[in-house]
Amino acid sequence: MASIHLKYLAVNPFDLKWGIAVNSVGFQEIEPGMEYPPSNHPSRYAFSTKNGRVLNEFQLLYITEGKGRFQSETLGRQKTVQISKGDMFLLFPGEWHTYCPDKATGWKEYWIGFNGKFADNLLKEGFISKSKPIFNVHLHEEIVDLYNEAIKISSSQESGFQQVLAGIVDRLLGLAYFKDRNSQFEESDTADKISQAKLMVFENYTSITPEEIAAKLCLSYSSF
Repeated sequence: MASIHLKYLAVNPFDLKWGIAVNSVGFQEIEPGMEYPPSNHPSRYAFSTKNGRVLNEFQLLYITEGKGRFQSETLGRQKTVQISKGDMFLLFPGEWHTYCPDKATGWKEYWIGFNGKFADNLLKEGFISKSKPIFNVHLHEEIVDLYNEAIKISSSQESGFQQVLAGIVDRLLGLAYFKDRNSQFEESDTADKISQAKLMVFENYTSITPEEIAAKLCLSYSSF
């Protein structure tokens, strides 16, 4: 293992009043052929990849190198979903899941675990869903920096650190949602249509209507 950073945190009721409280944060590099998960996690986080586990918290993981697989109760225990570098995936409290890196490649993973009414509300309102736990965000230095900042803050645990971690979780969830939604356009002509529309507005912002833009793009108004 090239490097590993793990922090497991105690959460008190006062921290939960903020809306998000972080229980765990870390990074680990799993080299090809290594046992997974490593044996250096507390018992409440340890699991067999064959049997899976159920957590009492959300966890947002980010894979920056390598590939692997993921399964969950909602997707179906017999359905294996491939995870690749640039993917984030979300674990939900109370839901069975399992995941592991490919033995041939290993992987590098960041994660942050949290609870609170903020995340509960995102689930309730449909911004996150057990039926779509994977976010295709690609590789971004900003996301890695946020995880590393969370690890650093968790290590010092200065007064008010949970509230700063809550802001990092909010940012990570927002980036996962935003980048995943926009990645859907990258391999279609939608991105090109959007760019054309932006240029039309820029060049004719005082004299063009949405209906006219749609017509120039050969789109119906509702599609535009």
